[in-house]
Amino acid sequence: MKYPTAFPKVLLAVMTVVLCINVATGLLGYMCFGENTRAVLTLSLPSAGSGSWVSAVVQLYFSFIAYVTFLIEFYVLMTVVEPTVLKWAKRRWPARRSIVTSCALRIGLVVLCVAAVMAIPQLSLFIPLVGSVGCGALAFVFPPVIFLLTFSSSLAKRGYLTATVVAFLLILITCFGVVGSVFGVYSSIRQIVVFYNSGRDVRPSVLPHTVYSNNVTV
Repeated sequence: MKYPTAFPKVLLAVMTVVLCINVATGLLGYMCFGENTRAVLTLSLPSAGSGSWVSAVVQLYFSFIAYVTFLIEFYVLMTVVEPTVLKWAKRRWPARRSIVTSCALRIGLVVLCVAAVMAIPQLSLFIPLVGSVGCGALAFVFPPVIFLLTFSSSLAKRGYLTATVVAFLLILITCFGVVGSVFGVYSSIRQIVVFYNSGRDVRPSVLPHTVYSNNVTV
């Protein structure tokens, strides 16, 4: 980044735009479909086979987004996993096989993701469960805890009142994230149990026109 000091402003601007887009999407979707609005907005659209070109364009657009964002998310995963695997592989095979090991690891992880999506029946029921655990912790639990552990000494130098207020707010945010995650997990598990006890069809829910990415279903 050319101007690192401008990153907070850039992040704030980007998050503001993303928030406005998400709010507008939910609001316009509810105004369009009313009580028939599905939890995943794109499921409220007619299927591509119904002849609706708007639905086909939207599904194609989200498929493209899923394809592009998967590469970005996969890059983060590989920066964490790949060095450890290559370090382990170099102890057993010559260095010239590191490229083969890296390619095999990437292909294997992609195949594993695809197999999980195709094998798990009604994957849309499990996405909120994963989101409640992972997203809640990443958004509300880990950041305050890491901040408090990292800057505790700096807060102590700013005075007792400032340190107490900041620590209280951080603990409040953490508690909010924990409570939200617990209720989210409970609600998701309850929906899964109710669905399977209802005796509905539990065949894999992945259809040719279905794509899952970032909790978006097309």
